[in-house]
Amino acid sequence: MRILLLLPFFVLTAWADDESLMTIHRIETETADRIQAKVLDPILGAGRSAAFVRLSLETKRDFEISDRSGEGRMTKTQSKAENGDQQVQESRQTKGTKEERIASSIRYSAFHLTVLHDAKAPAAKLAAARSALLAVYESEKPEIKFHPVEFNAHDYP
Repeated sequence: MRILLLLPFFVLTAWADDESLMTIHRIETETADRIQAKVLDPILGAGRSAAFVRLSLETKRDFEISDRSGEGRMTKTQSKAENGDQQVQESRQTKGTKEERIASSIRYSAFHLTVLHDAKAPAAKLAAARSALLAVYESEKPEIKFHPVEFNAHDYP
């Protein structure tokens, strides 16, 4: 069963040329785990639901390179009038700086959350879970779907 759940991910990663798909998968897994532990288990009860997250992310990377260099030269001549001596001092200075900045930003373009829940779950608890999820992920505007399934959990009080 686990292989079937991960199959689309394995197919997609076969064509990936960088680690972006692995990063997205890690973010999806961590988000689903956090939703499960912090929202669904406390409201619906442990073992009575399962969260699945699918994200579409837009990443933007800005590169800025600044290279500055300069060279200076100074000559100072001093002469003594008494015996006609002349002193020359010369100095040279080279200075350079190189700066590189990389800025990355990630924005959700789609946030899909599917919650499988015990078919015996009371409607009030499901509404509370939906409300909590919408409050937590308000700025991401998630698409949340609840699907009833038969869980091997204890009866609700």
